[in-house]
Amino acid sequence: MNQESTNQQSIHSCIEAINAAERIIITAHPKPDGDALGSSLSLKYALEKIGKQVAVAGLEPVPNRYKSFIKAGDISSINKALAINPELIIALDAGSVERIPKELSELKGSVKIINIDHHISNKGFGDINLLDFEACSTGEIIYHLLIAGNYKLDQDIASLIWIAILTDTGRFAYSNTTSRAMKVAAELLNYNIDTEDIAKKIYQQLTRAELNIRKTAIHNLQFVHNDRIAFVSLSTAEFDEAGCTTAETEDIIEIPRCIEGVDVAILFYEDKEKPGRINVSMRSSGACDVSELCSTLGGGGHTKAAGCRIKASMQDAQETALQAVISRLT
Repeated sequence: MNQESTNQQSIHSCIEAINAAERIIITAHPKPDGDALGSSLSLKYALEKIGKQVAVAGLEPVPNRYKSFIKAGDISSINKALAINPELIIALDAGSVERIPKELSELKGSVKIINIDHHISNKGFGDINLLDFEACSTGEIIYHLLIAGNYKLDQDIASLIWIAILTDTGRFAYSNTTSRAMKVAAELLNYNIDTEDIAKKIYQQLTRAELNIRKTAIHNLQFVHNDRIAFVSLSTAEFDEAGCTTAETEDIIEIPRCIEGVDVAILFYEDKEKPGRINVSMRSSGACDVSELCSTLGGGGHTKAAGCRIKASMQDAQETALQAVISRLT
């Protein structure tokens, strides 16, 4: 069976499970990016249109740039979500089961879990797995799911899917900007979405705190391996001093990434909620597969964009990650 047939069968299984359930929890990875947020809320709105009781949980904290797209009550706490007594859990844009709340993953066996994702590192942790590694974003997969299920789209739903696609393709600039992705984007424009307003809110507005943490990131920028690797390290104290939270790290990786001659860019930052753990985000020009690399460190992602978490001091985490990158650069 080819990939397209497998995806169609998985979409059909998802639609059957969704239509059979009345109470549904949608979740994604914490500190959601535009894809996780857009996918989750667009699916929530679409399912509420057909009378489903839907709670979205596990997406905190939400980066400042996306807050204006969220309506009051859109995102619930885990406890409030569990209070609906779910019949189905849908996990979106989570490369592994560790990326969704433990309170939800532990329900597997008693509650059916649908796993929808486009990360190549996803091994299929759901009872139903809709994995499309050729999709530019999970939002693209959600669009095809909604169309196949005859679920109604409107301006709000289309705008959220647009946000998912826009952000995960780097404003239609990354190598995952396929003709299929562009076709979906073109179809979304039929819903009269305000693309200019979306772009302005996501990419053209910075708070003073966000500007401060970027200034610190530039100050902390370092190079190794004949300047082929550039990396930034940020401590909890530096986030506090900037008046910024770690939710606002999404674009900081672009600081080392955009430098001429850099093959791999890395962002290291301390996890305030779990001291002793360093979050690592990597971007590659294609010189090495950072998804494979991060998978050896307990993470995953895409060939050119991936991440992991390392339980170590900042210095030790840097040494571990940098040596792993250097060993893979030719």
